Amino acid sequence: FFKQKTAYEIYQCDWSSDVCSSDLLSLPNLLKELKNSNTAINAKRLDIDSAQANVETMSMPYLSPSFGYSKGSYYKAVPYNPMISPQSDSYSLSGTIEGPGKRSSREAFSLAEVTRQKQEYQSIERNLEFDAAAAFVDALRTKRIWQIYASSINALSALNLPKAKDIIADDQNNQQTVARDFNYQALGLLNFLGNIDEVLIEPTGSLAVKEREFRLSEILANAPRQRLDMQALEAARESAVRNLTMVDKNRNADIGVGLSISNTPGYVSSGTAYNKTSAMGFSLSVPIAIQLISRADLTQASNTLTQVELSIRDLRTRIHTEIQQNHLRYMTAKEQLASAAKDHAAASAKRDATSIESLTDWRDKEIALVDAQTVHIKALLGLLDRK
Repeated sequence: FFKQKTAYEIYQCDWSSDVCSSDLLSLPNLLKELKNSNTAINAKRLDIDSAQANVETMSMPYLSPSFGYSKGSYYKAVPYNPMISPQSDSYSLSGTIEGPGKRSSREAFSLAEVTRQKQEYQSIERNLEFDAAAAFVDALRTKRIWQIYASSINALSALNLPKAKDIIADDQNNQQTVARDFNYQALGLLNFLGNIDEVLIEPTGSLAVKEREFRLSEILANAPRQRLDMQALEAARESAVRNLTMVDKNRNADIGVGLSISNTPGYVSSGTAYNKTSAMGFSLSVPIAIQLISRADLTQASNTLTQVELSIRDLRTRIHTEIQQNHLRYMTAKEQLASAAKDHAAASAKRDATSIESLTDWRDKEIALVDAQTVHIKALLGLLDRK
């Protein structure tokens, strides 16, 4: 189980409790820790390392060299007597000449794979950063609302009025619910860091983010080439093209070549003297390319390329619609934030520490402002993520 700091301890900054604990963490530090600890990011780094290591192997020519040595022959039983075996020394060297274009196509494919892995890494990292930022904002929202209820309870308690007791009880119940929500959100932040420890993350920071202006036409024009997910798909298409070329070149036949040398020492047999002799031989092996009968490998590689191109076309459509949707959402969020800020300013100006109605109105407007700020930030994140 996690050691969870209570909302009271968080608000009062009481770090003396030996039952609960939490770590204060700002959004920049969370994102920094995310890059170092997240499992998906670290796994993709390993994929990049593997792809880079594979380039050297894929770039080498496949010569398949082979060396052979033989001596003899030795007879356990001779067919006649006397019989002399000269016991020759024979050496052979053989190898393979790859079919045209095989090595270069392998190298091009391996380099394309490195690029693809790097682009996917950047896309995954960016998506996780935006997801973590949204989760951070949700956790910070619940913390701020808890603090608002705490301030309301303290202010109402200071009045010492019987009418305020029911309101205080309601605030305390709501505060307990928000405290559970905070613990839930704080636990969710741990998922992005890739390790389970005994300490919850307590977000710090402000929800007051300056409003921004966006030109929809510029976003729509730039997004298809700026979006990291599109860049990752473009890299995947290049890899698929290189793979199709490699599959095609792999259908070219390899030629086997060999060179042999045999040395026979001089010997005498049946009164005849035989001089020392040397012989050389050359062999050439050309396979019958029956693999060309089937085109299944080309069909599979071509279909892979087509699938990537379909994904690119689908993403272009989604980019267009998502940007427009998120732009509309952000414009609405800005209007809601402006309205909430105006209401909050009015309630703050009229706040009367001796009036129950004034204090509860200020509390409600404060919570509404926090909610509007949260919606504004998440709408902004959604639009920035789609740019």
